[in-house]
Amino acid sequence: MTVYTAKIEHSEATVRTMARAQYDAFRPKSFYFFLLLSLVFLAVALFVPGLSQSLKLLCIVIGCFLIVGLNSPPRQLADQIIRSLNGCFPKIGYRFKEETIELSGTDTIDSLPYDEIIRLVEQPDYLYLFLHNRSAFMIDRSSIQPDEAGLMELLRTKTGLAWTRNTSVLNTSLKSLREQRQNTKR
Repeated sequence: MTVYTAKIEHSEATVRTMARAQYDAFRPKSFYFFLLLSLVFLAVALFVPGLSQSLKLLCIVIGCFLIVGLNSPPRQLADQIIRSLNGCFPKIGYRFKEETIELSGTDTIDSLPYDEIIRLVEQPDYLYLFLHNRSAFMIDRSSIQPDEAGLMELLRTKTGLAWTRNTSVLNTSLKSLREQRQNTKR
């Protein structure tokens, strides 16, 4: 078996990227509720005749406030993690073995069995191995040795999961939501 290695050197930017990826991968149902609610307020302001200007303005303010607030959970999570790290960002090394992933540079886990991974997510610069909706390992794609395609196939085979890509709200469809759900172990 080919031994693959990779690493990640976390920074404030990687923490923010990872928080966003986690939120996008496991976007809560409340997100869609508040998105719909904000659109209702904006529609009322724009299309209901006979409303006073002050009521229209109030509906617009509430609708816009709700839309802006949709992106606050990952920002708040990232801020909380950055504060807790107090400038000491971890560096994690990965060695992908036959039965487990050997981790170096972590304080809590020395090896990770493949069957603990519940979702695989790829982004242009990083790969994510999710252990649950609030825990993941992030891999810098440029650090993968000897080749990225081989590592991705190894992880797909060992976990039994397909790689998914996070979709934006504008690209979200029932099909993409169903595929994400199907490619997640519970």
